[in-house]
Amino acid sequence: APHRLMVSPSELRLVKGMTSDLFNSLSPYIMALPVATPINVNNAKAPVLMSLSPTLTLDGAKAIESACKEAPFASVALFHNFDVVKNNTFTDSELTTSSAYFLVTSYVTIGDQTTTIYTLLERDIKNTTPTLTVLWQTKGTL
Repeated sequence: APHRLMVSPSELRLVKGMTSDLFNSLSPYIMALPVATPINVNNAKAPVLMSLSPTLTLDGAKAIESACKEAPFASVALFHNFDVVKNNTFTDSELTTSSAYFLVTSYVTIGDQTTTIYTLLERDIKNTTPTLTVLWQTKGTL
């Protein structure tokens, strides 16, 4: 239905102007979540980081990606103190250093048949106690 959040990344294929080639290029970087959510800079790939700042270069984004692999940022404030980030414009409300949603990919083989199962989990932390909720599960494709 129009004017609502997408439930599955594959729904992007229904958007006017979307081609198979474009969707296949975007698909490693997109996910449909039940609410709008900031991007975790510690897990974001270079193209996603570049989408968050109009001035960030590919080399700068790769430097951020590399730094996160060595030592993830503990806060958005520490992210802003990173040399590459200081020279670029980012909007704090679009950034985070933690994640609430996780996509689990499972491969199930029974006999000579194999299938892929995707599960979207939501982590909620209340009073320092985390809980996980399965939001959806699908077989074969996202």
